[in-house]
Amino acid sequence: MRKLFYFITAAAIFSACSSAPEKKGNIKINGKLESSAGETVLLVDLNTQQQNIIDSAVIDENGEFVLAANTTEIGVYNVKISNSNFCMMIIDTSDQITLTGNAKDLGNTYKVKGSASTDLFM
Repeated sequence: MRKLFYFITAAAIFSACSSAPEKKGNIKINGKLESSAGETVLLVDLNTQQQNIIDSAVIDENGEFVLAANTTEIGVYNVKISNSNFCMMIIDTSDQITLTGNAKDLGNTYKVKGSASTDLFM
């Protein structure tokens, strides 16, 4: 019984140490994309003359990723895999978004939950 206790404790510690740090920001995008793994996804701020990459993430083997940023006002953003494969969203300062779609054709397959402004846009 004691060995089982030590095993469970060691597994919990290992799990806590090996997980990626949680991204922080007042806006967050939790994504799950089909037909993807290992690709990099970018969060691009389109509210200035120059497009600024404000976060990036590598899509894991399950197609999941998290993007986060701090923003002080509503704005227009792209989530993109490449210059020709992206989706556009209008994100408010406290939006907690779930993004789904197919990574091979993001612009035509994406769905967004958690952003009323993007719902109106679409």
